Amino acid sequence: MAVQGMHALNPQLRWLFDFLSFFESEEITVPVDFHTQVKCVKEVLRSDISGLVNSMLDFGINSAAVNYNIETESKELNDIIKYWLDNINISMLGRVPTGIKALSKEYYRERWKNSSLIVMRTVWEDVEISGTKFKLPTKMWLVDGGNVKVENEEKDVRIIGTEKYSLRITDKKFKSLPSNKDEKIFIQKPFDSWSCLYSTPFMIQRGLYKNLKMYDLISKKGEKVTGKALEYLLLLKKGSEQMAVQGNPDYTYTTDELKEIKKNFKEMVRDSKTEAGTPTYVSNFDTSLEHLIPEYTRVLNAGLYENVEKRLLAGLGLVDIVEGTSSSRRESILNPKPFIAETENGIDDFMSILTDVITTIKQENVDKHRKYMNSDIQLHRPQIKQFITDSLRDHFRSMYDRGVLSKRTYNELIGDFDLDIEVKRRDQESKDKLDIRLYPPVVDNREGTGIDFPEDTNKPPKLVNLIPKEKKQSTKNNENKPTSKTGPEAKNYKGSEEVK
Repeated sequence: MAVQGMHALNPQLRWLFDFLSFFESEEITVPVDFHTQVKCVKEVLRSDISGLVNSMLDFGINSAAVNYNIETESKELNDIIKYWLDNINISMLGRVPTGIKALSKEYYRERWKNSSLIVMRTVWEDVEISGTKFKLPTKMWLVDGGNVKVENEEKDVRIIGTEKYSLRITDKKFKSLPSNKDEKIFIQKPFDSWSCLYSTPFMIQRGLYKNLKMYDLISKKGEKVTGKALEYLLLLKKGSEQMAVQGNPDYTYTTDELKEIKKNFKEMVRDSKTEAGTPTYVSNFDTSLEHLIPEYTRVLNAGLYENVEKRLLAGLGLVDIVEGTSSSRRESILNPKPFIAETENGIDDFMSILTDVITTIKQENVDKHRKYMNSDIQLHRPQIKQFITDSLRDHFRSMYDRGVLSKRTYNELIGDFDLDIEVKRRDQESKDKLDIRLYPPVVDNREGTGIDFPEDTNKPPKLVNLIPKEKKQSTKNNENKPTSKTGPEAKNYKGSEEVK
């Protein structure tokens, strides 16, 4: 009771009491159940207070969304496959993005920011291309792994590949996948072994979830302490301790007077929160105002977040390496190779599931179109532009100059250009004679060419040789002719003779 009375009378002790109560133990647990894990991952990523996890994962998703190319031995089959890739989900135009690039982004979101249980549903229909019908997956989308239920068909024996998948419709209602004969599903668990029924979410496996919860807890505690401390920045005193020491009742407050002071003080605090301006307290008693600024900067110190931020970066694949630059100084360097490797693995895994789809296309159409479906289909993807350094670009340029790289590959590596579009533009420029009209100024004319503008303005200008043919031949013959024959080998020198 004595502590409660002191707590009620002294604002300083009350602030200390509240300060300590904020740091009561709060345990952070990682859920074990798969569906609970997915739910918790979504919760922490919905409001990423660190600003690190969502930013880096989005960077990885956008970097991995590259353009995929399929090359076959048949030009007709190339056109068919390219048409299919560009028109995936075209029937849902305006509701979902179309094309393979949009589908790849959804794959990476499910892989890194959600359940990491890849369940891709595909709807197969007959599509007519260039007068020929092919059975192709026209609709392809990723299922939310948190709504997927996996059951082992054999209760006593675990046989890989016999699992049954179903989709949650309501809390108690599930729909089997695939749902009909025109649907096929493709499964992938990138971070777990084949024997696992469910996958482990990327955020859980890399420790990102627990560290992000820790970061959130530290931040919330600091905000609470700061907000509570601001309530005690102003302390109001009535009278002094000498008034009670003298023992004279004329110098002390009566019970009714203390109640009136308490009432006035409450009104001032209430008005300070509802009215604009500085709160004012008026009394005919002795009064003193003091500002109390508690030392709450410790709970906002950046040092509290450093260790958690390092663990977050390490979980994302940016490993912190400390190097000693001198005896008294150490610098920290982030090694991004694990992050780059994981991004490239994500691209390869998406190509793997896309290769399975293409193999299924061949199986569905081989009976009707043996000429096309017996061809070898190769899936290619360019390098990740965000990870290409200037030194690599210079090296690629040297490879291109030596004829090792094709024009298409060079365009994909150096710039975000479509070679087919560039070829069409160059053909149109040649047709419009833009090469002649926009001929650069002649500064060092070694080729001896120039532009001839005819008198008739209706005729287009054209490139002509400025050096006559006879003079050009003479210049070529006398190019290495010495001014005089000197030296011991002069009698054997025949290069100076005129070529007739």
